[in-house]
Amino acid sequence: MNESTAGVASVEDIRHWLRTRAAVWSLEMLLHRLRIIDRFLDWLVLTAQLPSNPLAELQHRYGRRQRRAIVCALLSADPQSALKRLRPLARFGSHLGSAMQDHLHRMRTLGYRYERDEQHLVRFDQYLQTRWDAPHQPLPVLGEAWVALAPNPILKQQRLFMGRALARSLRGSDPTIAEIPVEPGLLRPAKQQQHTPHIYSAAEIRRLLLTARRSSPLAPLRPQTLEAMLTLAYGAGLRLGELVRLTLGDLDLAQATIEIRETKFFKSRRLPLSPTVMTALQQYLTARRQLGAGPSPWCAVNGGP
Repeated sequence: MNESTAGVASVEDIRHWLRTRAAVWSLEMLLHRLRIIDRFLDWLVLTAQLPSNPLAELQHRYGRRQRRAIVCALLSADPQSALKRLRPLARFGSHLGSAMQDHLHRMRTLGYRYERDEQHLVRFDQYLQTRWDAPHQPLPVLGEAWVALAPNPILKQQRLFMGRALARSLRGSDPTIAEIPVEPGLLRPAKQQQHTPHIYSAAEIRRLLLTARRSSPLAPLRPQTLEAMLTLAYGAGLRLGELVRLTLGDLDLAQATIEIRETKFFKSRRLPLSPTVMTALQQYLTARRQLGAGPSPWCAVNGGP
């Protein structure tokens, strides 16, 4: 940094250094050296030799994962405008944002988790924020344009259904809002791309369990963890989300049952477990105790399952 600004580092200092070194180094080398400087600036702040780290402030403002984009913006002819384009969009910040939030709240009060639809709503809202003319366009026009941007038929179908549900919700307060029409020929290719459910045979289940036992562990409990998860999922018919959300307190060894909490439509249920499943779980719990595993039922020692 410049001696004239001793004790203070600024974004302009970083930009000057980047422009000087960009004439000599590749972008990858520049990013590598910048990481070293970033750590050094953090140390100066930690030891009270510097009031703040301008690199850390930029990443906090424009996104921790945007280091490469921030560097390219600082190297551009108009860094202020380039950095402004990196600023994250506000959540539900479009002209329909509040209506989307109301729709989301309404659907959840009706018992729907609406997690995937929430993601679609957030992305649709971000799309609207990038269109200067969005407030002046009818919802069907905006919805059709957003559906058309989807890269595959399944995503197009999901966006279309979300948009139609949003339009129906908005019509409750504004009857003039038109329905988003179904695009001709969209549903058939989407259905063709959907995966057909596979029912595992007993022989396939045995091969899965054998593979789990023979897995090369990165942690001592990995083979036992995988085998216990597969056995429980198969024996109790659990969804993946239900399986990974289990806690040790959900298992009742005395009653040979397991409690599945807050599943689809916010329901809970208690399931009986067969003697085979109970034997596998008891062996797994014994191995956990011997190795001192953590509180999560699927947490292996010194690493994930």
